[in-house]
Amino acid sequence: MSSVEAKTLSGESPSPGLGGKVTVDVSAAITQTRWSMKDKKQRRGFTDEFTTDAVKLVTDPGDSASEVGRRLGFKHSKVSRWVRAYRTRIEHPTKPPELEAELKRLRKEHKRLQMERDILKKAAAFFANESK
Repeated sequence: MSSVEAKTLSGESPSPGLGGKVTVDVSAAITQTRWSMKDKKQRRGFTDEFTTDAVKLVTDPGDSASEVGRRLGFKHSKVSRWVRAYRTRIEHPTKPPELEAELKRLRKEHKRLQMERDILKKAAAFFANESK
């Protein structure tokens, strides 16, 4: 245990009977303020099907995100975030990895063919000037 001297703002001891010294179990106070994983609030997880249905409630009939959030029992910002992500996916769809690999291969081949064409153009111009 460690002792801590407690004083009021005016500098007087808190209780004259204690002589100005108060003993406090600091280790107990520290262990009480530490957070453990059990104490933290668990985040609710939502299935993809649930989020899709919530987004459809907003986008299809035209209900507001706050109305849908109120009916489902959580804040409108969560529904708004899901709708924003849905609209982003619609506007900018991702390509499957196979298509990405094929696109990369085709771009590389295209660059090689352009280089070959340029070399052949220069060779044809060289031989045309040499024959004159």
